[in-house]
Order: sequence, then C-alpha cells, then structure tokens
Amino acid sequence: MGNKVLIIDDEKSICELVELALSGKGYEVKTAFRGEKGVDLVKEFSPDLILLDMLMPDIDGTEAARLIKKMEKGKDIPIILMSGRGTLESELDKTLFTAMLNKPFSIADLVRAVDKHTKNKTANKV
Repeated sequence: MGNKVLIIDDEKSICELVELALSGKGYEVKTAFRGEKGVDLVKEFSPDLILLDMLMPDIDGTEAARLIKKMEKGKDIPIILMSGRGTLESELDKTLFTAMLNKPFSIADLVRAVDKHTKNKTANKV
C-alpha cells in the first residue's frame, strides 16, 4: 500500500468519491464522518496526510486541526482544508493547514494536491 490518507468530512458522498479516487492511485484511505472521530483515528491510523472539511456537525475543521496539531502523532501531518465556503488561500491559517481545496474540486486537483503533500511515489499521473 501507498501513503495513508485520512478523510474527515460529514458528507458521505464526498468521502466515497475521494476514497475511490485516492485508493485507485495507490493510497490507503480511511474516513471519518465527524471531527472528533477523525481526531481519534489519527492515533490509530497514523496518516501521512489529512483531508479535512471545515463545516461539520460536532466540531469544525479549525478545532479538529488544532486538536490534531497538539498530538505528538499529529503535529507534523499535512492537513488540506476542504471548504465549500469560498475561503481564500490568503485567509488560511498556515499554522494549522498546509493547503486548501475549494469545493467542488476536480479529481485531478485533488490527486495533484495529495501527491504534492505526500510525495507519493506510487501515484500515477492524472
């Protein structure tokens, strides 16, 4: 298996689409539909990268990222924010997030961003 990616998003369809796209490129993928569950999964899954939604029902993406960055296992993991709010790159908190993808995003943009921040050697060109 390739690098490990954790998807934290309350939209099941987004998780399924992203998981399908990334697993097809050699990534090992796990999903969490709630922020707190995603934070817990960091401990057991040890992902190489996290794709994190901003708006979730329990805790938002910023709070989830703060909790992850406080963990020994989470402090160095790149986190890509996925936002449907039209957030600008300049508004991004660089202490928490490595990059961002505005929803809706293309599969090519998704794979390119994940490849860039994991340096995935097994990924195919899109």
